[in-house]
Amino acid sequence: MRVSVIGRSGLATFAIVLAASSCRSDLPTSPVNGDDIAFARQTASYSSSIIALLPGDASNRANGVNDAGEIVGYSQGSTGLRAFVTIGGVVTQLGQTTGNAHAISNGATRYVVGQSGSSPARWTIIGNSPGSSELLDQGGATSGVARGVNDAGAAAGNVGISGAVWDAAGILSLVSTPTGFTKGEGRDIDNAGNSVFVFTRPEAPWEGGFAAAYVRFANGQLVALPPLSGDVVTYANGLGPAGGNLVLVAGSSYSAPSRSRAVRWTVDVSTGAVTNIEARPESSHALALADDGATAGFTEGPTSSLKTSAFRWQGTTLLSLNPPKGAKSGIAWAISPNGRRAVGEAMLQGRRAAAWTFPAP
Repeated sequence: MRVSVIGRSGLATFAIVLAASSCRSDLPTSPVNGDDIAFARQTASYSSSIIALLPGDASNRANGVNDAGEIVGYSQGSTGLRAFVTIGGVVTQLGQTTGNAHAISNGATRYVVGQSGSSPARWTIIGNSPGSSELLDQGGATSGVARGVNDAGAAAGNVGISGAVWDAAGILSLVSTPTGFTKGEGRDIDNAGNSVFVFTRPEAPWEGGFAAAYVRFANGQLVALPPLSGDVVTYANGLGPAGGNLVLVAGSSYSAPSRSRAVRWTVDVSTGAVTNIEARPESSHALALADDGATAGFTEGPTSSLKTSAFRWQGTTLLSLNPPKGAKSGIAWAISPNGRRAVGEAMLQGRRAAAWTFPAP
């Protein structure tokens, strides 16, 4: 079922903020009022910036970014969360209800997926206009969310407690929950239709439940992603190509609720075999993948500090990403397919959407 809910009218817009500096940034700039001061930071290998709020809001977060530097996420104020996308240098509200935008695709036609109200949603962007919006089929469930999208508009997420995928036409397929688990959700989907899922069951002391990560091939086959030696819980977050019939999955492996390590699994789509596992030694989480394997995520400081540090992990090298000037901590939730941009959040008088831009090779 495809339901059109929003056309081109009624869209709130606000400019992306980027303070003047000596650095080169591929993010557009615009003047703002004195209540929305933004900061930029330049290092030898990247620049960083804070993304403006929608008018009247107090916090925001960036969840996705494409090769053109278009960013999606949410802006939050007294009325709740509002989904946004940056188009042509402007932060633009998606839809007229509460919502959240989780991912954006590449291409002349870009697809944004997330949630509108309590329903899974997909927005279509052509040129500099958000164009049409639709609520995705949620079967008999009363709520749902789409978290990943590919360049054709196919999406992965959940409806109610069931994992879900939607094809480019918006047709819903429920993903069977493996034995022993009670809930599933899709996190990402690639252009071949492969996707990653996390399945959970209630179990103390795991906040959010005991979890297991899976890759789901386009033919429907589910392959469990094993934890590191001595660990018991896994999460899968991002999916990317690894050459030939191989895919790379970014996620985390846990030995205890407070001890996780960022992991990349290499999986052979033709055989279902996990052919390689890479892990970081730090307390960390891998959240998203670029096409060349560059991985976005964050490390954690001591439990009592609540400090986090965004990173870009490529090969064996971990590049810690400083938050924009004046901000603290940081999490990189997403990275563009070409690896040129990472986005997420930093703390600047509350949670603020942040972006890091890397020079071309």
